[in-house]
Amino acid sequence: MRSWLNDLLMFGVPRIEGESPLRRFQPPTDFGNDWLTNLHEVSLPQAVGFWPLGPGWWLLIFILLWLLLGVFRWRYRQWQRAAYRRQALQEIEACRRACSAGDLSTLQRLPQLLKRVALHSLQLAGQSRTQVTALTGAAWWRWLSQTCSQPAPESVQRLSELAYAPVSQLQTLPAADWQGLLDWCELWVNEHRINQSSTAASQVRETAL
Repeated sequence: MRSWLNDLLMFGVPRIEGESPLRRFQPPTDFGNDWLTNLHEVSLPQAVGFWPLGPGWWLLIFILLWLLLGVFRWRYRQWQRAAYRRQALQEIEACRRACSAGDLSTLQRLPQLLKRVALHSLQLAGQSRTQVTALTGAAWWRWLSQTCSQPAPESVQRLSELAYAPVSQLQTLPAADWQGLLDWCELWVNEHRINQSSTAASQVRETAL
């Protein structure tokens, strides 16, 4: 039946015996569009590399290095300015160890230590040192309270007495008192700030007295 259908479909179409002429057709060499003869694929440019850097990147790097250098110099100056604080804290820690060992005579150094720290901080702030050298007693511990975030406890009022108190009297000082005194002295050395309001208030009090 398949051969019968093929004969019916090919009715009227002449049969070509052998190989078809289309298969034997060979186009000439100049066959086709001359404009497409030398056509090649488009060559993409190479990707832009990271190096060498452009002028804008060098400028940005220079600005960042300059800023980092400025921050480093500022931090180094702050570290140098705080050298007196670190030294005072070491002395307070040595006093704490001595008191823990039973030698309370080292408490006599605290008034002189705090006075020295206050004078140095005033010098760094560019203010007169005479406003502190003249302070004694209650006026002195009020000034200490004004330059710290936490008011001075009652034991700080006895700073002037500690400098001249006999060792036998110091030995009877309760542990809670000298520990609280050392804690606040350490806090003051760490956090004291000299400003115009504190110095002006101390001058007013001295004038009133």
